[in-house]
Amino acid sequence: MDKQLEILLKNNDSDGIKDFFFEKEMEFYNGDMADIIISLDTDIPNYDCLVDTIGIANEYLSTELFTDDKAMYCINTYPTDTSNLYFVRKEEFGLDDGYAVVNQLIFTNLENR
Repeated sequence: MDKQLEILLKNNDSDGIKDFFFEKEMEFYNGDMADIIISLDTDIPNYDCLVDTIGIANEYLSTELFTDDKAMYCINTYPTDTSNLYFVRKEEFGLDDGYAVVNQLIFTNLENR
């Protein structure tokens, strides 16, 4: 996880979180809308603060399910209140009863996909 974001979340600093994402949004638009991926820990500190601050929706925008010889994968994409910013939750259910989660926030232009 980005250290600056981690500190802001641990301090429950909504204004700082808003500023962090505003800077990332400007970076996204100034970079010809190239994807910006912000990796998050599996256990996000003050998750509720993050959800409330950037407005992560309760219902997913899209979901993808697929499998291979090792696991089943589920990818859910949730919109936020910020244009072109999405919360992505990737879950892996291993055939050997393993389980893993990867959370990301991604600035991307879905219209070009």
